[in-house]
Amino acid sequence: MSYACHLLTTIFILFLVGCASPKVVVTDVTGKPIPQALIYSISLSMNIGPAKTNARGEARVPSNIQGTRWIDVSKKGYRSIRVDVPKSWPFHITLEELDFESHLGEDIWQQFGIELKYR
Repeated sequence: MSYACHLLTTIFILFLVGCASPKVVVTDVTGKPIPQALIYSISLSMNIGPAKTNARGEARVPSNIQGTRWIDVSKKGYRSIRVDVPKSWPFHITLEELDFESHLGEDIWQQFGIELKYR
């Protein structure tokens, strides 16, 4: 009985490890972590997310049943970016702050419920 319990526990742990999503770390150009950045998993026909970065700028990429082809990262006040899935994890992504003029234009459009994404 004890052997069966250990075997089931091991299988369950391996299942959880296999289901764990890869991690991204989002920083600004100075290396400062960006909290509350939105992370999307993009496939050919669906977007999954968002997941939000924590205070250290870290987040797990949302699981996508079709497989993730790209990762989309955005945060208000920063230029959004879409990148190909990397070969190694964790993946470090750097966002650039928008200049004042672009940021002002973004705020005006958002007043009308239109979200601009810069790529």
